[in-house]
Amino acid sequence: MSGFLAKLTLIFLFLGTGVMTNVTSAMQVKNDRANEYDGTELNTFFQPAPDNAADFDPNGIYPDGRQFLVTLYSVSNPDLVNLKKDGFTAMGPSNGDGRLDIAQSLGLKFLYRIRMAPNDWGENWENMPPDHDIIAEITAQVNAVKDRETVFLWYLMPEELNYKRTKEMHYLEVASQAIRSADPRSRPIWMYEPNHRTANALAQTLICQDVCGKGMYVNYTNHQDERIWCRWTIEQEKKAIALANPDAIPIAVPEMFADPPDPNDDARINSWCRHDVYCALVAGAKGVVIFSGSRRPRFKRTFDIYYQGYASVARQLNGPLNLGQVLLFGRKHNDIHIAINYGPSTVSANRPDYYIANSVNYLNLADTTGGRYLLMVNSANEAVGITVSGLPTTGVLQRDVFSSQEWVTTQGGSFTVDFAPLGVKCFRIIPPPPTRGEK
Repeated sequence: MSGFLAKLTLIFLFLGTGVMTNVTSAMQVKNDRANEYDGTELNTFFQPAPDNAADFDPNGIYPDGRQFLVTLYSVSNPDLVNLKKDGFTAMGPSNGDGRLDIAQSLGLKFLYRIRMAPNDWGENWENMPPDHDIIAEITAQVNAVKDRETVFLWYLMPEELNYKRTKEMHYLEVASQAIRSADPRSRPIWMYEPNHRTANALAQTLICQDVCGKGMYVNYTNHQDERIWCRWTIEQEKKAIALANPDAIPIAVPEMFADPPDPNDDARINSWCRHDVYCALVAGAKGVVIFSGSRRPRFKRTFDIYYQGYASVARQLNGPLNLGQVLLFGRKHNDIHIAINYGPSTVSANRPDYYIANSVNYLNLADTTGGRYLLMVNSANEAVGITVSGLPTTGVLQRDVFSSQEWVTTQGGSFTVDFAPLGVKCFRIIPPPPTRGEK
C-alpha cells in the first residue's frame, strides 16, 4: 500500500463514512498552537508577546511571510489599480497569461493556476491522460514561472475533486507531487473545495494540499439569516487539518457574485461582508480569498457595495492598523471573559447538520508591546449587549479601533459593549501611561 493510500485509509478508519461532528478538543491546528499562551510562564496582563514574526519575510504572504492574504478571484479593470491601497496583498486565481505580469507591476503576489489542458480529454475522468503526460505538462507549467517572486501559491485545477472517485484522487496525488518536484521553493498548493464539504471530506483531499479552503458562500447556500455558518465552515477546515495535515492553514472563501434578490437587502451587504470575514478570522482563518472580483453582467447593482465592504476589512488587516499581524503572530490569552446582558446568547445553523454556537465570539491577543486586542463578532440578527471582564481592576485604557480615537478609562476590571446585529468590534486595551517620576 502506498503512503498516500495508507494515510487515506487511516483517516477513513478514524472517521468512518458519516459526517464528522465532534473532534477531541486536544486536536489543534499547528499554526494556532504555536502562538497560544499555555499558562506555563509567569503571567502579567500586559506581558509582551514574543516577536513571532521576526523570522518571516516582510514582503511575503503568510505562511511564508508576514503579510495577511486578502485577494479576489478574477479581478480586472477598473479595480486593479485600487487593490494595493485598499489592503489587498495578492491577485487571483485568474485566467489569462498576462495576469502574473500585472500583479508584479502592482506590487502584489499572485495565485497561479495549474491544470491539465482539457483539450484532449475534456476533463472526462474516463479519458484521463496517463501519469507521464500529467507530470510532463504540469512540470512544464511550473518550470515556466517557478523563478518569479510574484507567484505565491499554486492553485490546482480542476476544482472540487471528489475523494470518493478513485481517478480524481489519483490525479490529485500525481499533480500535486509533480508541482512539489518542480518547485524548489515549496510554495503552497491549494484546490478549491465546495461549500457542502465537511471535515470528513476535506481531510481526504488535504493530504495533497497545504491550504484548506472551502466555499463560504453564505447567501448562495441559503444561510443568509444563519451567518454563524461562517464559523462552522472554518471549524470544518481546522478539524480536517488536525486530522490530515497539521502544517496546513485554513482560509476563508466568501462570496461576491450576485445581487441580493430583494433590493431592500442592499443596505445589509456591508455588515454581511464585515461579519463573514471577521467571524471566520476569529474562528482561526489565516487568509481570505474572495470569489470573485469579476464584474459580471448580472452583478452590477451591488458589485461596488460588496467591494467596499471587503476592502474595509482588507485595509484594517493590511493598512495602518495592521491588524493582520496581530491575528497571525499575536499571543492568545484566555483571561478575558464576556457575559450576555441582553439579546440571544446562542445562534444556530441547520444545514448540513444542526450547529449551535455562542452569539458573540472573540479573540484575545497580546502584541509585542504587551497591549491587547479584543476582536469580537456578533453573529445574531439582533442587537446584543455584553459585559467584558477579567481586566486589571484599575487604570486600564480601551477604545474600539474600528470606530473611535478616544481612549476610555476602565475601572473595576470590566466594561460594557453594545452590538448592532452582525456587529464587529475590536478593542485595543493598554495600561495607562506612567505618571511623572515613574520608570
